[in-house]
Amino acid sequence: IDQAILTILSTGIGHLVMRPDFGCKIHDLAFAPINAQTLGLVQRYVEEAIGWWEPRVDVVDIEVTTDSSLRAVGQLIINIRYRVKATQDTRSLVYPFYLINEE
Repeated sequence: IDQAILTILSTGIGHLVMRPDFGCKIHDLAFAPINAQTLGLVQRYVEEAIGWWEPRVDVVDIEVTTDSSLRAVGQLIINIRYRVKATQDTRSLVYPFYLINEE
């Protein structure tokens, strides 16, 4: 399940020719500034993508943060908590996402 979620998040919408709707919209934010609006959009896009493409889980919580020491490199930390429907087991996954800073 973790690998399936990583595949969803790592794939931009339109990157797969045979499945043009597959993936996550966070890649549309690659050049966005690191601010509250961007963090909120990342959270929403991740929740939508997992909800749509990974039917084996229920998303419990998604927290998007940035470490002040990593702001210069544009790294966001996406902490995903989800529940596996078959076992009711709660798991978490951390996905780093990088924004491209203006120079």
